[in-house]
Amino acid sequence: MTKKILIITDAFPPNFAPRMGILSTNLVKLGYDVTIISEDNGETHYNLSELPKKVYSYNYQSNLSKTKYYIKSFLNLIYDHKTYSFYKKFSSIIRKEKFDLILCSTFNEFPLSLAYKVSKKLNIPLICDIRDISEQFGEKKYNTYQNNFISRFFTDLLRERRIKRRNCVLQKANAITTISPWHKDFLSQFNKNVYLIYNGYSKDKFFAEDVKSNTFDIIYTGRILDSNTRNPEILFKAIEQLKLEKLRIVWYVDKASKEIISKQLEGFPTAKSISEVNNLVPVSEIPTLLNKSSIILVLTNKSSENGPKGIMTTKFFEAVGVEKPVLCVKSDEGCLAQVINETNAGLSAKTVEEVMEFITEKYNEWQKNGFTRQNVRNKEYFCRENQANQFIEVFKSVL
Repeated sequence: MTKKILIITDAFPPNFAPRMGILSTNLVKLGYDVTIISEDNGETHYNLSELPKKVYSYNYQSNLSKTKYYIKSFLNLIYDHKTYSFYKKFSSIIRKEKFDLILCSTFNEFPLSLAYKVSKKLNIPLICDIRDISEQFGEKKYNTYQNNFISRFFTDLLRERRIKRRNCVLQKANAITTISPWHKDFLSQFNKNVYLIYNGYSKDKFFAEDVKSNTFDIIYTGRILDSNTRNPEILFKAIEQLKLEKLRIVWYVDKASKEIISKQLEGFPTAKSISEVNNLVPVSEIPTLLNKSSIILVLTNKSSENGPKGIMTTKFFEAVGVEKPVLCVKSDEGCLAQVINETNAGLSAKTVEEVMEFITEKYNEWQKNGFTRQNVRNKEYFCRENQANQFIEVFKSVL
């Protein structure tokens, strides 16, 4: 008999949500009946060709002024207005379908309380998929509107309330899935049934092709939130010393990231002169860009008490899929560095000298062959298709 899965998530394509977007598609291919309830954050740049037919979304924060933002935040402090709003919005769907299980995915807290309320109402198992948590970034990194004392006080209170609500649901969930060993260890204090399921790449899109190029391109795709979590300084220092004729750094980023890159490049004239900064490209174009690259750049920073910790960017797994050398700067000296070493995916660099040696080695390979190729170990483990099977095993454990 076909199992009916309700996925309640904080984002779903065309919002940027590869984990749940691709998982839901793969579950349908494997015979599951999947329904999606999602928040719509207004983004439209992550389009997938195949998605489940039953997708329902609601933009809770649509066109909010600061005043309305504070009003809704205040209501959420008092009684979790957001959960109430979503439950009211989708109650007819929840009552109509006979679901077997709920999978709730979040980057912070919402919609965990909503998913728990539905699971209790329907008396069905709840699995919580925790992609990120506030604590991995240290204090106050998830806060918005922090430009004055009232803003900071308000958002600090809301952060504490969200963490409390999150932990309450995690303790009652039938199982938890998460994306890194650090997250697994942290979340185990709330629930003994915690499973590690990494992010990954889609085999039908991210596969190796040897594409010759006239320049040696270090390519970065995605966003840069800040220099605390994405710090390319040792790369720039290495480039100032290398002076390689055909070397370029090619960025595909959003407007906010362009401003951050511009500031990060100050004081590095060579790195600045060889940098080409472009707009974000559609998801469908990324595999081609990565296969044209000589090195794929992954930006992070050393894990510390005040963050960041346990960050396993999807960009790394896409690089594994196309078998291109990964240059991770600066090494997190944690989960990501460990996986890079175990898979022979490239270098998680701690020093300028390591970066120089790695780029020189790959540059020589490119001069000889016209392209680079990394001999990655155990890449199949990280494909999205295997990820779906891992989720199914968790489903079976609670049904």
